[in-house]
Amino acid sequence: SAGKMFFTLSGTKNSNPACATANRWVIPNDWPPAKIQIATLLTAAASGKPVVAIGWGECTVHSDSETAREIHLQ
Repeated sequence: SAGKMFFTLSGTKNSNPACATANRWVIPNDWPPAKIQIATLLTAAASGKPVVAIGWGECTVHSDSETAREIHLQ
């Protein structure tokens, strides 16, 4: 989607705001950390490393997806 990147992770999502009915996260491309977050996801996918995603607990960027706040390689 233009201006947004959506992603899902395998495993269990510990908490999900009621608005996040799609059970996925979204990264707004105009947010300063977006490039780092997207690079982290691509690195994890290429290397097979697990990822931890932490959301804001709200769906302000896309109505059915939690906005990602932090993404870390494990």
